[in-house]
Amino acid sequence: MAIDSTPARDPEEKHESLIQVIRRSPPLLLLMVLLADIILSPMIGGWATTALNVTVILGCLGIVANDRRGLKIGLWLTVPAILFIIAGEVTGDRRVNLAAYPFTLLLYLHIIRLMFKTIFRTKVVTLDTSGLALCTYVLLGVLWVLFYIPVLLYDQNAFVFANLPPDGDVMKEMTYFSYVTLTTLGYGDVAPVSPLARGLAVTEALTGVLFLAVLISRLVGSFARR
Repeated sequence: MAIDSTPARDPEEKHESLIQVIRRSPPLLLLMVLLADIILSPMIGGWATTALNVTVILGCLGIVANDRRGLKIGLWLTVPAILFIIAGEVTGDRRVNLAAYPFTLLLYLHIIRLMFKTIFRTKVVTLDTSGLALCTYVLLGVLWVLFYIPVLLYDQNAFVFANLPPDGDVMKEMTYFSYVTLTTLGYGDVAPVSPLARGLAVTEALTGVLFLAVLISRLVGSFARR
């Protein structure tokens, strides 16, 4: 007769709720903030959008809190980024918002690099590791929006918009386009027209496919070996 080696479960053992699990996992908490930003940003504007953007940036900074050098670099990038974002909302000057661009771009590149470094060095797949992988994938969509900004500034006709919102907020449309491209969904209501825009769109689509093929496969392989 085979012996059941499964340990007996303590009847008084308490199970954590989903909220408790998310609260004790910074990557999962950041993931929830990122998803809230993606879902709510198209429906809101003004200070609400600014608050979401600042929350995402602070959430990214919290990911590197245990890395002293990474946290130091993150602070040098986070503080001016947030100040310029808030100042741009107060003054309504687009040039002030653009001043936050290089700091935000470098911050996301820094955070994504540290996430990749942590994921590839891990030997045991944990809840935080899975959360880091998901956050990295979602942050790639945000990063590519920042790559599209210089293209739009250089050529306003680089993209064709079938249904541009009344407020003319192109950034909301580019966020939508970025995630549709990253997931290779491609509805076609926002289309790249210029050669540079098309090249970036193809590169983003390849990034999304390679991410799932390489990084997720590595996590699954580590979990299987365990």
